[in-house]
Amino acid sequence: MELDCAAMSSNPIPAATMFHNPAPSLAQLPHLITALDTRFMNALVGINGAKLGVWRLAAPFDENDCFAPYREGVPLNAWSMAYNQGELLACRNIISHESIMIVDCNADEKVLAKAEETRTVQDDTVLGYHDHAELPGILAKIGWAIIPVGENQDQVIFVASPGKRDVAELLKKWCHGHGRCFSMLNGDVINVYPAPDETRTRLIFEEGAEFLNKLAHFGIKGDEVQACLPRLLAMIKESGEQQQQQQQQQQ
Repeated sequence: MELDCAAMSSNPIPAATMFHNPAPSLAQLPHLITALDTRFMNALVGINGAKLGVWRLAAPFDENDCFAPYREGVPLNAWSMAYNQGELLACRNIISHESIMIVDCNADEKVLAKAEETRTVQDDTVLGYHDHAELPGILAKIGWAIIPVGENQDQVIFVASPGKRDVAELLKKWCHGHGRCFSMLNGDVINVYPAPDETRTRLIFEEGAEFLNKLAHFGIKGDEVQACLPRLLAMIKESGEQQQQQQQQQQ
């Protein structure tokens, strides 16, 4: 089931950009890092079959489908209810949370509670689960987890026990099949694996068509968009150059 990962970016990223530990303990486990969005979440559900839950974040809808997000003592499996699954799979109210794990909603809460108790404190800050020194042992009991990483918490690392390696490999194939890159830890660096050119091009056209349809909905016609393209492309190029400079400075 292993994906051929021979092609990778020539510019590895220091692991320290996403992790406090320069060589995270989860690096040896099956994993991938990619963008967090509703399509990725739905892909995981389709591949793995489990309903998802968010550890340390109460499911917002109660058993009567009433919105009550500030309840206490809500069991993890409350996320299995339809309205809560809808919230989670739409990625509403979970991006930018630093201290969560997305797991199987039937995962053992005693194991997760123990993980909460043993999280590392560094410089008076409780580190995220992705820096948890005992994460491999935790995953051996719960199977897998999705953990937000990165400065804006809009990337996630999917990490699994060795027994769930196939899920990680299928997610890598899904990413590349849909034009997305993914990244992997290798010691103290993160290597980026771009999707094949044909799927990247397909994604560009799919997203571009969706963008044009959205503008048309607001009454903006194609010729208006075309007139703005040179400026838009210049902005995209400038943004890419700024990101590249930031990565080089971090190295």
